[in-house]
Amino acid sequence: MAASASGDKAADDSLYPIAVLIDELKNEDIQLRLNSIKKLSTIALALGEERTRTELLPFLTESIYDEDEVLLALAEQLGNFIPLVGGPEYAMYLIPPLESLATVEETVVREKAVESLRTVAGQHSAQDLEVHLVPTLQRLVSGDWFTSRTSACGLFSVCYPRVSAAVKAELRNNFRTLCQDETPMVRRAAAGKLGEFAKVVEIEYLKSDLITMFVQMAQDEQDSVRLLAVEACVSIAQLLPQDEVELNVMPTLRQCVNDNSWRVRYMVAEKLTDLQKAVGQEITKNDLVSAFQFLLKDSEAEVRASAATKVTEFCSNLDKACQEQIIMTSILPCVKELVADPNQHVKSALASVIMGLSPIVGRNNTIEHLLPLFLVQLKDEWPEVRLNIISTLDCINDVIGIQQLSQSLLPAIVELAEDTKWRVRLAIIEYMPLLAGQLGQEFFNQKLRDLCFNWLNDHVYAIREAATLNMKKIVQTFGTQWAETNIINQILVMVKNSNYLHRMTCLFCINALADVCGADIIERLFLPTIKVLSTDPVANVRFNVAKTLQKLSPFLDQAAIDEHVKPILEKLNTDTDVDVKYFASEAMVGIADPPDSFNENCFRKPFNLYSTSLELLEISNSTVINNDHQCVFYQRVPFVTLSTLPSYRLAMLSPKFEDHETYSLEKAEDILLHGRFDKNKKTVMYFHGYIETPEVESVHVIADAYLKRADHNIIILDWAQLADGNYLLEAVPNCKKLGSYLGTVVLRMVNAGLDVNKLHLVGHSLGGQLAGYIGRTVISQSDKQIKLNRISALDPAFPPFYPGIFATALSSKDANFVDVIHTDAWLYGAPVSTGTADFWPNNGKTLQPGCPKRNYKLLTDNDLCSHRRSWWFWAESVAESNVPSFHSVRCKSWDDFKDGKVDRSAAVVQMGIDCSHDAKGDYYLQTNGASPYSKGVSGAKYE
Repeated sequence: MAASASGDKAADDSLYPIAVLIDELKNEDIQLRLNSIKKLSTIALALGEERTRTELLPFLTESIYDEDEVLLALAEQLGNFIPLVGGPEYAMYLIPPLESLATVEETVVREKAVESLRTVAGQHSAQDLEVHLVPTLQRLVSGDWFTSRTSACGLFSVCYPRVSAAVKAELRNNFRTLCQDETPMVRRAAAGKLGEFAKVVEIEYLKSDLITMFVQMAQDEQDSVRLLAVEACVSIAQLLPQDEVELNVMPTLRQCVNDNSWRVRYMVAEKLTDLQKAVGQEITKNDLVSAFQFLLKDSEAEVRASAATKVTEFCSNLDKACQEQIIMTSILPCVKELVADPNQHVKSALASVIMGLSPIVGRNNTIEHLLPLFLVQLKDEWPEVRLNIISTLDCINDVIGIQQLSQSLLPAIVELAEDTKWRVRLAIIEYMPLLAGQLGQEFFNQKLRDLCFNWLNDHVYAIREAATLNMKKIVQTFGTQWAETNIINQILVMVKNSNYLHRMTCLFCINALADVCGADIIERLFLPTIKVLSTDPVANVRFNVAKTLQKLSPFLDQAAIDEHVKPILEKLNTDTDVDVKYFASEAMVGIADPPDSFNENCFRKPFNLYSTSLELLEISNSTVINNDHQCVFYQRVPFVTLSTLPSYRLAMLSPKFEDHETYSLEKAEDILLHGRFDKNKKTVMYFHGYIETPEVESVHVIADAYLKRADHNIIILDWAQLADGNYLLEAVPNCKKLGSYLGTVVLRMVNAGLDVNKLHLVGHSLGGQLAGYIGRTVISQSDKQIKLNRISALDPAFPPFYPGIFATALSSKDANFVDVIHTDAWLYGAPVSTGTADFWPNNGKTLQPGCPKRNYKLLTDNDLCSHRRSWWFWAESVAESNVPSFHSVRCKSWDDFKDGKVDRSAAVVQMGIDCSHDAKGDYYLQTNGASPYSKGVSGAKYE
């Protein structure tokens, strides 16, 4: 009996992993199902190789009916399963579940399944490939549903090189069948893989079979197929000799350059330099130069912008024997026209590369022809254009020299140093040390020094931080004697400033300059200033004094430490503020036990300390609320502490954006008593995003739209200082804390008479997630008795809200109606549906029409173009109150939208402010690439 019981127990134990998996996969909680899939490798190890093959994989094959997130995780996991099933000789067991996944409706799941199948194919022997994978490929090719046929296209290139001649012939015929498929989706997939397939096909079959397919696809009725044929053009041209390229490729390429669809011409522009390298110098000179001119003058801004980004690379690849002549006679005239292009994105794209022409054309041509163009772009009305030119000044400096540069461009540079856009100012700061070193002390003192001091008092933290580091680099260039005479005293005067942020900046400058100034200046000038700050009324300043003293101590001898440093720290160690005491004690320990060798990293860089204006601007019927808060970030405390300071400003109300009344959050209810506040109107609260201020373009555009509409009270929150700094460690925690606080403010306003049913929260990026926190607080603090009527999130921030491990994402439960506009999903914007109604214009991802290609620095205007497009869409919907706009239809996916598979049971709805509250689910539409963005009714049908 004991033996029998023991055997039963062993059997039960062996079944346990499968039983747990089955139980979790049937659970209603999608997160639990997702977690179980991610633990598949652990379950497979517990089962062993044989049971994984005979039990686990068949079970998974039969269970592929789940949410897309779960299936995506499964497809990814199976690609790594080869060691768990017994190695390459058993890899065929992974094919059935992956084949099933390759036929599902969701594109990303199919793509991941194909990727895993390609991995599995690489582990098969040639014999096993023909026995197991080729039949799978043929089943996919002959599948009834287009999804299987699209997946099949990705498997030809991995199978073809290792099979017999007879099977190769069959595969070529199969691929031809897919190229001629009646479904555009399949032809698109085949066109996308044609170049890859061409690389593994024998040259004779490339000429006889694949070039014919290439020509057919380039003439396809669907432009989405034709544009992918352009990509194949590059691969085919690389494989053919020059005479064959001229005969077989160039006629089709010329046709694509003149294609009626701007998308095809855009793809030619995108691939132009790759084509240039593939076809060789002779064809480039005879054909591609004229094609490039045509694209630079294209009627569509998107095409011109793409071509503009290729100007420098195309010119540098030209034959050196005729390079200058072609540039000056053929390319430069087009470039001069683009400098004055009516589209900002075209000018911005050109500005990002135009400086690169200087080394190619030489000094004289640069001074005569390019410098005037640079000056025009430095003064362009669009900040992105100015920023891109500034960011590449070093290219021209290397060619013409700093003297010529300063004479020609310096006046414009000085003007940009005070630009209203903080990113432009930041770029100028980064260029300042180079200017200083080249121009010398006298010129710097006369022309540039005051600018550097102005930056130290800038209202944007990123500017103050960069200006501090800028001072250090300039002192390294000019020396400590110059620093003591010209800048140190002016920095130390900031200790008397009434704004504690400026006193903090003084401390940060001391920290930065300590590395380059030496012990004498530290002891004579810095320590007395630090002693004054050690008695500062603001705790933030005092605990940073402790940290600063720890930083400075390695530069001082023991006598100076005993006389000056330790007494200050001992006093701070008895401070009434717990955090001041903490950092003082840390500093005392650090000084008592110094590191063997000093390193700048030994000093923990202080987190940003902000006195934040939380403003609600009233514009016409619009109000800004201002509440000065002290926000303290501690390295040991992952949240922000808010405490009210007794200062807030009031301004006279006017119908202009620039003039507004400010209110303390503690007196937010007073807004309802203002003469311009109309309780019969709806009230909108707008929340800007990360590293933004009320002065950014988005706030002005949104405010102007509501002013034009004239049927709302407008409240705009200024949380610029809290939305600044390190995104994950500072801005996101601030968002959570501030959201909870503002939720209580909203409840107070409701209790004072604000109609919650007329209140509408609108937020962009991190501001969208802030609105969610406010909504949840209102619900919880009112014991579920009060719920916001509507929240609209404009491309709500992605990390770290999805998955919501460290932060809770906006959801449909946060208000009665939550609508979300996605324009940059998976990059800066939310990757999944998160509201009652989610709108996915142009598939909701980068690149949005009209935005330049993402080949630029993070957080620049170019980089954020798609992310910002959401508030442009919203503002247009608000401003055009009498014109139905942004018509959208409900679909399961973008692929369905393109194929016309619309949910006919759902009404067509408008994306934006006039969205029906009956809308529910995912809605898709197309927009224009420039204002007006709405395509009206035609946007609800894919073109």
